[in-house]
Amino acid sequence: MGKTILLVDDEIDILDIKKRYLVQAGYQVLVARDGVEGLELFRKKSVDLIITDIMMPNMDGYDFISEVQYIVPDQPFLFTTAKTSEQDKIYGLSLGADDFIAKPFSPRELVLRVNNILRRLHRGGEIEQIELGDLMMNHVVHEARIGECLLELTVKSFELLWILASNPERVFQRRSFTRRCGRKTS
Repeated sequence: MGKTILLVDDEIDILDIKKRYLVQAGYQVLVARDGVEGLELFRKKSVDLIITDIMMPNMDGYDFISEVQYIVPDQPFLFTTAKTSEQDKIYGLSLGADDFIAKPFSPRELVLRVNNILRRLHRGGEIEQIELGDLMMNHVVHEARIGECLLELTVKSFELLWILASNPERVFQRRSFTRRCGRKTS
């Protein structure tokens, strides 16, 4: 199964073009029409990359990404947007965007940029699976099992358990643990 990409854009024609090219390239694609819908999908599904517009109704791309980063701090994402001023690009990249693509864009170029981002992200040699006693976790498919029993975990719960299971001998201070989980303490 290919990597999963979440597309968030309120322009149906652009959303359809992005989806068609990404599916042809072998990706699983989820679509949302605004940040609220995107956040709902993100909470339910494991996503390898997010491609989002900025100017959308209900919740714009900046707020959407901020909410995503609260759940998964290092979630890869890129912006495709008509907001192309230097200030917009700097702000988007300062949020941690892996790329910033101006509309209109070439769908083939988008696919190549996505391929490059995902290749760089997954060649880092990160641990993909952990076995700790009866607990087995697979980070690629976001699956956790105890013995043969599949655990039904939210994305955030999975990430919290992953941090703990990948550091079994470590004692976390509250502040460093919550920071690592994407929350700041007072």
